[in-house]
Amino acid sequence: MVSPIDSTLRAVARHGLILEVTCDRCGHQALFDPGWLSQKMNPLTDIKRVPFRCQCGSKTIKVTAYPDDWLRRQREAEKEIRRQKSD
Repeated sequence: MVSPIDSTLRAVARHGLILEVTCDRCGHQALFDPGWLSQKMNPLTDIKRVPFRCQCGSKTIKVTAYPDDWLRRQREAEKEIRRQKSD
């Protein structure tokens, strides 16, 4: 039997993850520290129930949790690819 994944702000912060929030309407992306969020709201809130709102006003968003270092390495790789294309 597979147990459900604990996706509360507290659990996500404890595992050293960072939240990437993407707006379905305009594609804007933002990163959030779940530890910081858990200080501002109930730490037992599921990450899918955090009331994010995009700067365009949309509440239709996608929340993804990544290891903090993985996301940093991904962004660095994207920058390197853009740099190589411009050379």
